[in-house]
Amino acid sequence: MKQITIPPQVTFNKDTIEYILNNIDLLNVSKDNQVNINFSQNTWLNAEMTTFIGNIIRTLQFDGYNVRASDISDTLSNFWSKNGFLKSFGIGDKTPDIYSTTIPFIELESKQTKTIDMYLNNQVFPMMDRKVTTSQNEIIKSAIFELTHNILEHSNSRYFCMCGQFFPSKKALSFSIADYGESIPNHVKRLRNFKFGTDCDFIDWATKEGTSTKQGIPGGLGLYDIKNTIQFLGSFKILSGYGLAEYNYGCSPRLQELRSRFHGTMIYLNYDLDKINDLNLSFEDNPLIF
Repeated sequence: MKQITIPPQVTFNKDTIEYILNNIDLLNVSKDNQVNINFSQNTWLNAEMTTFIGNIIRTLQFDGYNVRASDISDTLSNFWSKNGFLKSFGIGDKTPDIYSTTIPFIELESKQTKTIDMYLNNQVFPMMDRKVTTSQNEIIKSAIFELTHNILEHSNSRYFCMCGQFFPSKKALSFSIADYGESIPNHVKRLRNFKFGTDCDFIDWATKEGTSTKQGIPGGLGLYDIKNTIQFLGSFKILSGYGLAEYNYGCSPRLQELRSRFHGTMIYLNYDLDKINDLNLSFEDNPLIF
């Protein structure tokens, strides 16, 4: 049985992502289709990386592997029970979230648009209503709703997953979504015949104002408004193909090329709720509208 060892710290950064993807690239399905994802060294996994792990498992399964996991710590197991990740993969029950801080993990078929909207309206937004002020809510809801539907429209993926987390002490809210479909770089290449140098260049192009992969329709992949707003509110990261693009508050875009490919697209939003409060006070007469 082949092993994929998960590193001690799993966060949304190039080193972690590249380490795991490089390990996957070393697999050879023709010789052994049994794969164990080993968590024995892992001591921390950021909430948003649940969708990354979900994407990895499903991609391996789609490629013909039988996948199992071992040595998951009690802390991680309890968290994944609470956010519904284990139940989604048929290896445990969902346990109550007594603090109401998790946005549950969910995996859906892209065609289930009504179920997607029900998840957002019944699972995501009500939790935000309890934790986030009304003015903050409208900014975040608009971004999440637009992001979800634009990914479904452009990725050509049959399945996708998403989840999130509210951090009371940090006054932050994170949300991530990942699909198993066509990467943003391949999507742009196929429809626009551009010849940028790297996958990061294609991702960055997709976040520009007025870019589009549909003839006669303004707007791009639904990313420009989110990127333009997040520069005041927190961080926005896109992982797709061989590219990782980061747009952080007060910083220039950080574009990093990976040695191994991520199959599909993962997008992560992290909102600093204090910054949203400051923004609302500073721009009362000029609200942000998506």
